Amino acid sequence: MSFAFRTIKDHWEIGEKPYLRTVIEAELLEITITSLPAYPESGVEIAKRSLNANRSKPTHLYNRWLQLSEVE
Repeated sequence: MSFAFRTIKDHWEIGEKPYLRTVIEAELLEITITSLPAYPESGVEIAKRSLNANRSKPTHLYNRWLQLSEVE
């Protein structure tokens, strides 16, 4: 994953190398899934859930169709 952000507040520890930067507050601009991540331990998984499970069933349309078909 790749993150684009604008640093609002940060803190640097420069006593030892490598320097340590702590981002305290940031504005998140973008999140991107990339095939070549900067850190090998990065990972992304697809959520396993059904799209149909979250959709309401259009029973009102079916009931209306039944009503209209009875009129004829």
